[in-house]
Amino acid sequence: NLLIRISESDTFREMDSDQLVVLATLKAEETGNLKEALLIYEIILLRDPYNWQAYNNRGLVLYEMGRMDDALFSYRKALELNGEADATLYNIGIYYRDKNRYDEAIEYYQKALAIKPDKTSALGHLVGIYFSKKEYKKALEYAEKAYSLEKDHINLSNLCIALALAGIKEDALTKTEGLRGTKYHEKIRAYIFYFTEEWGSCTSEIDKFFQLWGFDYDLSIKRVYCLIHVNDIKGAIAWLTELEEKHYLYPSDYNNMAWMLYEKKLEPKYVARLLRKAVEGDPSILAAWKNLQCVLAEMK
Repeated sequence: NLLIRISESDTFREMDSDQLVVLATLKAEETGNLKEALLIYEIILLRDPYNWQAYNNRGLVLYEMGRMDDALFSYRKALELNGEADATLYNIGIYYRDKNRYDEAIEYYQKALAIKPDKTSALGHLVGIYFSKKEYKKALEYAEKAYSLEKDHINLSNLCIALALAGIKEDALTKTEGLRGTKYHEKIRAYIFYFTEEWGSCTSEIDKFFQLWGFDYDLSIKRVYCLIHVNDIKGAIAWLTELEEKHYLYPSDYNNMAWMLYEKKLEPKYVARLLRKAVEGDPSILAAWKNLQCVLAEMK
């Protein structure tokens, strides 16, 4: 009843579905008012319960609000109404990717591509999934296809990384020249050197990036790893301490860095401190709990 009254209020009564969609988009994207955007989509669906686009967009808003399972329900309603909605298939792919359910994500991205073969965003996500699955030749296949369709910086970056991971490093570095003058140039070169375990070159590219473009979280963490790999433990700890003072660090990174330092036979008390930060930040990281127990047992 409340939704009906709001729908019939002066604010919304004279607006049709297309106007409401525009208003909801403005609320979500320009003002960040996700609750009001969600309300508008509820009004659209109250008036037109067969509007698949409203269900799809409602899912996007719910996803942005962190209500992932509610978003999936909304996406599925959209598909019931329009089984050829490539955007909705793609959005369900994102849901499964973010749940690390890669095979299901691949299935939905492939369904989206069957309808819209030039959907480069889906191809790019498939590249990322195959990186995670360590199926680098498959990643390269999709990276080449995406770049052939749209020669932008993101697709070129993916192609360079895919080439490096597939063992074609020199081609990867050559192609990074197409990124020169953009923030991707030094960043992708740093990734290539990281993947090929050239720690000094990786650190050099990271430092160039910071000088040109400023802070980047992932590169900052990789700089710690590089310093650990070359046994510059003091440098790694100093850099990590500086990061902690200025930025929030993900619990998984605390765990990974702690264990790398532990393997270098560093003072267990420092490693235990990092692992405690990992489990305090995310108690669901079982590896961090196991690592902490291992280190504490050694300290007794």
